[in-house]
Amino acid sequence: MKYEMNIWHTFYQTTAKISGDMFVVESGYKKCLSSHSFGPSVREHYVIHFVAKGKGVLQKGGARGPRYAVGPGQGFLICPDETAVYTADAEDPWHYYWVGFTGQKCAESIQFCRSDSKHSVFDFELDGPLHEYIHKLVNAPTDAPSVNHAKLGWLYLVLSELVTKKMLQKIPDVVQYAAEFMKQNYTSDISVNRVAERCFINRSHLFRVFKAAIGFSPRDYLLNLRLNGSCDYLRSTNYSVTHISEITGFCDSSQYCRAFKKKFGVSPLAWRKKHANTD
Repeated sequence: MKYEMNIWHTFYQTTAKISGDMFVVESGYKKCLSSHSFGPSVREHYVIHFVAKGKGVLQKGGARGPRYAVGPGQGFLICPDETAVYTADAEDPWHYYWVGFTGQKCAESIQFCRSDSKHSVFDFELDGPLHEYIHKLVNAPTDAPSVNHAKLGWLYLVLSELVTKKMLQKIPDVVQYAAEFMKQNYTSDISVNRVAERCFINRSHLFRVFKAAIGFSPRDYLLNLRLNGSCDYLRSTNYSVTHISEITGFCDSSQYCRAFKKKFGVSPLAWRKKHANTD
C-alpha cells in the first residue's frame, strides 16, 4: 500500500496532556526543498522522523558529532537535550513524517525500541504497518474532539512496531523462533508453557533468554500481540468485544477488557469510538 502526501507541509502541536505516561506534543509531514536544514536545535521531548522519500544527513552533538546518511525506509530518533541538525540532500531532498512526544514512560519505551543506544538510525518497511501507523497519526483529523487520544493510540502502535523490529536484531535463534511462533499463533489458545515446549526448553529458561534479549517477558509479548491485534478488529470490523476477545486468544471478555484498559487507558469500545474516523 502506498501512502502519498500531496501537501508540502503539515504540522500539529498541542499542550493537551491526556496521559501522564505518554502524550503527543507535535506531529507533521514535510516535503523539504533542496538542502533545507533544521537546527542545530535542542528539544525537551523525544522526536522520531520517518523518511518516506529522498535522502538527507543527520548530525548529532555539534560539528564534531557523528553523521548519519538517511534515505527512504529509514528513520531517526532525537532524544531530549540532544543537539541535532538535519539537512535534506541537494539533488534528492527528503520527505519525512515526524512525531514528538513526552511523558513519564517515554524513556522506558525508547529503551525497548533501540537496538543500539549509540546508533540513532533504524529501518522500516515503506509498505509495512509502521508506515501506515505514522501516516494515520499525522493525518488524524485535527477538528475531531478525540484527536489527541487518536494520535496517542497511533503512537503506541508505532512504538510497538519498533519494539518488534528490535527483537529481530541480534537476538538468539530460540528467542526469534519463540517470538515468531507467538506472532503466528497468538489468536489460538496458546500459553507460554506451550511456546517453551515448541522451543524444547523449559519455561524458566525461555523467560530468562527472552527477557535478556528484548527487555520483557514472553507473557507480556504474547499479551501485546493480542491487544494490538484486537485494535485492528476494533478499527476495521463491527465485531462485538466478546467476539474480538475470543478470536485474539483471551480466555474471556472481562480479562480482555481489563488488559486493554491497563495498556491503552480506555475500554475497547471507547477506543473504537475514538478511532472510528482516523482511517
